[in-house]
Amino acid sequence: MANGSRNQDDTLLVVFSTATPISAGDIASLLRDMSADYKRATGGTLVLARYETGSSWIYLRDAIAVAGSIAGAFNDMTLAVQNMRTFVRLLIDGFPNSAAPPTPPSQVEMVAKSVARIAKIAADNGAYVNLEYLKDEKEGLESYTFHMNNQIARRLHKEGVSHAHSRAAALFNSSTDSVVDARRTVKRTTANHDASSEIVEAVLTALKSRTGDNVLPTLADDLEADGRADIAHVVRRYMEQ
Repeated sequence: MANGSRNQDDTLLVVFSTATPISAGDIASLLRDMSADYKRATGGTLVLARYETGSSWIYLRDAIAVAGSIAGAFNDMTLAVQNMRTFVRLLIDGFPNSAAPPTPPSQVEMVAKSVARIAKIAADNGAYVNLEYLKDEKEGLESYTFHMNNQIARRLHKEGVSHAHSRAAALFNSSTDSVVDARRTVKRTTANHDASSEIVEAVLTALKSRTGDNVLPTLADDLEADGRADIAHVVRRYMEQ
């Protein structure tokens, strides 16, 4: 980084530069989504190695690498390094304004939750984002960096919401069971994005345009029964508008 790296070897550093602290809820959601993407992309386990406040400095490592200083075998440590490199490359390539060559869509999808979450947190908090990874090898220092300003973050988040709305409308066009299809669509669109009111309401608007609002109470009840009380609350609030 500009002031000299604060990063550690074989560690992914995610920094949100903001005037005010990022909420604990946002940080928890980011860790959950990045952990899920890391497992999907590499089969490994991502852990929080350190967290610093002021701006938010989040240090992430492979679980094997963290334990390796105590009992890690050489082959396991090599795998941990490979996993982290794979994830970092996919993550950086997943941002549309990355300077890296385009990554196949199937691979970008592996880190979709992380990309969407980072963009949302930055957009909501007026943050500038830095991603940095360093690995000190015998042949020299390997590094990957990515920087995103708040204007780009807001655009990416807005595009994510618009995509959810378009996708919902397309799915509903071939629906045979409105409630079942709505539940399926809500789950799909919130799997790779935050279950924010904008995205859920985009799905509900598409549903309402096709069926009216008579299915919304049943949809809310079904979502709550499925353990999605957060989304059910948004549905009921939407019904009152």
